[in-house]
Amino acid sequence: MIVRSLLLACILACAAWAQVSDYDLYLGFREWVQSLPADQRGNRDQLIRRYSVKLAGEGLGVAEIDRRASLLRDQADKFEAEYWNRRLTADKPAFNTEPNAFLVATVKQRKPGAALDVGMGEGRNAIYLARQGWKVTGIDFADRAVAFARERASAAGLQLETSVTAAKDYDFGRNRWDLVLFSYAGWEGVEEERVVKSLKPGGIIVVEGLLDWFGKGGLPKRFRTLRVLHYEEVEAISDFHNRRKTEIVRFAAEKPPALTISVLEDRLAVCRLAPGASLPDWALRSPGFTSFTRTSDELSVIARDGAAPRKPSVKAAGAISNWKDRSISR
Repeated sequence: MIVRSLLLACILACAAWAQVSDYDLYLGFREWVQSLPADQRGNRDQLIRRYSVKLAGEGLGVAEIDRRASLLRDQADKFEAEYWNRRLTADKPAFNTEPNAFLVATVKQRKPGAALDVGMGEGRNAIYLARQGWKVTGIDFADRAVAFARERASAAGLQLETSVTAAKDYDFGRNRWDLVLFSYAGWEGVEEERVVKSLKPGGIIVVEGLLDWFGKGGLPKRFRTLRVLHYEEVEAISDFHNRRKTEIVRFAAEKPPALTISVLEDRLAVCRLAPGASLPDWALRSPGFTSFTRTSDELSVIARDGAAPRKPSVKAAGAISNWKDRSISR
């Protein structure tokens, strides 16, 4: 009798497992991951191993645990894209469909240029930027959401460049963007250096997301080479996560203008001429670096040491009025 009961329980359990789709199994894993503190999540392989231990503790058989682990390793990206496709194209969205308010405030006084919207979703921010005159490229791995964004843009007479690509696989380029936006977009596999290099001098990065993704003070530390325009950690209504009130971070930073440093010869001579003097022949013939600066007070010539005459010659008006035999060391 006991054996029959155990067999019946196993049969019922197997039947229940058979009715759960692979996608639903992934959602169970995803929900468990989201319940963990951000600093305890680790990479996907680590999470799958820990999840397997959890399932074993719940009494799941070894064969089924191995099957689920293999499923998560091989198809997690596909299931995650499906998760966001369903949410972003839902008839009744559970997220803010208006452009992100922090983005709107940040770009209000900026000249439109080339913008990259990372994790563009259904296009709420990309379409807003395009309306303001920005040339927008949006990327996201949720293919149906991207297609929906393109349809909306086309209906509004706007042009969007899009790519169905995960951020970790996208080529951000170099000196390419005036704006890079991460609005509630994942950073997995995206190195900060790639983002910084992709910005043009004077370009900005704009980020809004959950504070526990980055940690307190995390974003300014990650982007030390940028000039911080705005940073705050605040409790507010999230654009996503069922619009609940939670701790979020807002960050905007600018790439400094390009700085060019030229290393010159070891010793340079400085010659001060009368303000109306002609450019001296010896300076025009001088090999290497030569600089001319004319003001209302003088004509200044900087040339390679040894190119200038060692003693000034006094001639007509406009000749050398003062000769400084000195050198500049780099």
